[in-house]
Amino acid sequence: MQQTTVLPVSKGLVIQCPASGLVLPLSESPEPAAAAGYLGEGVLLHLQGNQLVAPFAGLCSRQDQAGQQLRFHHANGLQLDIHFPPQCYHQHGKGFDWLVDEIAKVAAGQPVLCVDSALLSQWVQPLYCLITLKQHARFGTIWYRSCYHQAGQDPLFFIELAVQGQGQNA
Repeated sequence: MQQTTVLPVSKGLVIQCPASGLVLPLSESPEPAAAAGYLGEGVLLHLQGNQLVAPFAGLCSRQDQAGQQLRFHHANGLQLDIHFPPQCYHQHGKGFDWLVDEIAKVAAGQPVLCVDSALLSQWVQPLYCLITLKQHARFGTIWYRSCYHQAGQDPLFFIELAVQGQGQNA
C-alpha cells in the first residue's frame, strides 16, 4: 500500500470512501494487530460523520452479531472489510442503526448504516474504523491519500491492476 498526495491517473479500480472522516495509515491504529499489518492492507478512518455508504455496488454482509464488522463483495472478487473498535462489539450493537438487511445487495453510494457518534464516543475516543482490502491476484499497487474524505464522494483507494505474469506489487 502506497500513500500519496495525488492519486494516479492510470488504468485501475477506484474505491469510494464509505464514511466521512480523516484517513490515516493503518500503522497509526490503536489496535496493535492492525497497526502491525495482521489485518492486511488498509487505512484507519477517524469518523467525522454518522452515515456509512456502500463503496461500490455489490453484496454487503455483517460478519458478527453486533455488526461491528462488515464486508463488501464486488462481482470482480474485490473484498473490502470495515472493522469498528472492539469496544463497540462489547456494547452488543448499541449505536448502530442498520439501513439494510444482514446480507444485502447494495448500489454504490447507498446508505447502509447510521452510527450514533455521541453514544459510541462514550466508549471510544476518537471514534474510528479500520478499512481493509483482501489481497487479490489482479491487484498491483494500492494507493490512498491521508486527508479528509467525504463519504461516497472522494476516492479512498486507487488500485493499479497487476500486469499479467508480473505478480503483486503491494
